Amino acid sequence: MTRKLPEHERAKQWRQAIGLTIGQLAERTGFDPGSIADIEAGRQRKNGAPISPTVMRRYRMACAAVDAGAEAFDWG
Repeated sequence: MTRKLPEHERAKQWRQAIGLTIGQLAERTGFDPGSIADIEAGRQRKNGAPISPTVMRRYRMACAAVDAGAEAFDWG
């Protein structure tokens, strides 16, 4: 039986699986590099709130889009 990794550890694995640094992913997705680092470290936001499920979902979608070949996109 394998242990399910915490969401933030899986987030880092998603980025690593597509072979990008934090900076490269930030350039392609519009995420701030500091935000990516916070997501991947499981750090709470400045107000003490955990990173929201919506942000984690957007992060997963961004990694998937880049992996599928999207060069850059606007969350607009």
